[in-house]
Amino acid sequence: MEVGQAVYNEHCAGCHGEGLRNPGSAFDLKLLKSGEKVRFIRSVLGGKNRMPPWKGVLEDSEIESLWLYIRENAED
Repeated sequence: MEVGQAVYNEHCAGCHGEGLRNPGSAFDLKLLKSGEKVRFIRSVLGGKNRMPPWKGVLEDSEIESLWLYIRENAED
């Protein structure tokens, strides 16, 4: 979880909120369900709405760690 949290803090917290606390200006990542991993990866790699694409910036292992961090803190 430490790697995922570090990736989140460095690349995601600015928009999605520190500690997964959504500031209301971006999608609330705590609402991602376990079956939405493909959607998550697609959004991270390709970007979505105002979120830039992270393809070429994040390694596959970092994206997986990020997914695990988010899921460990999800609301479902």
